[in-house]
Amino acid sequence: KQRHLVVEAIRAAEASGRFSAIIVTGDHPHNRVKNNAVFSILEFWLRRPFSTLMPNTVRLLGLDPKSCTPFNVARDFDAWDSKMPVNDSTLSWEDIKWVVRQTKLPVIVKGVLSPEDAELAIAIGAKGIVVSNHGGRQCDCAPPAVELLPEVIDRVAGRCDVFVDSGFRSSMDILKALVLGAKGVLLGRPVLHALACDGARGLSDMFHCIEENLMDDMRAMGVRSVDELTPDLLYWKDRERVYSFKSKAGWL
Repeated sequence: KQRHLVVEAIRAAEASGRFSAIIVTGDHPHNRVKNNAVFSILEFWLRRPFSTLMPNTVRLLGLDPKSCTPFNVARDFDAWDSKMPVNDSTLSWEDIKWVVRQTKLPVIVKGVLSPEDAELAIAIGAKGIVVSNHGGRQCDCAPPAVELLPEVIDRVAGRCDVFVDSGFRSSMDILKALVLGAKGVLLGRPVLHALACDGARGLSDMFHCIEENLMDDMRAMGVRSVDELTPDLLYWKDRERVYSFKSKAGWL
């Protein structure tokens, strides 16, 4: 909504030298109101000081960091949403095209679930896409991202990088995406769980664990590198759902 803040964030990312791309989320143009039961279940967590959970949000909204809690903000959801600079219900491909013009970094569009949208993303200058249903939290009954990944990769045909997220929890989940042709996998909830358990150390341990498990899975399949991960290693059930893996030494 507030483009000057978007430009400010882009310039900061470029100046830091730590970022290799800008990711634009295209499937989350609004804050979807969740079931009231969710707020009841999480009421204890939501009453924690907001400044300890989302300090940048407190600053952007001009809230009192001592008295404001997520629960208080959630009660006036519409007012909160109208002030937030990150959500805009009028978001369109023109906005993403505008972001492409603002930066020299490659832009990746997150939230693609169809080959047609992949074509549109490439047409406006995106250098990558993320096949994603936003963890299944935005549009009920949206298809699993991993099931649409092959169609999108076939349509893209190497013209841009294709990543995937939504529902990936283990090294075996990641391995399936890599075998299907994904450039990489984005993790969400495993990161949050790790941070909640032990902060930065927990996050480091989580990635180390996934890396070790991924290497063990590849060894079990007789695969020596990621370059050897190809779709012919998959065993399909009814050619629709990924069921298991073939191994050069037998079946897994």
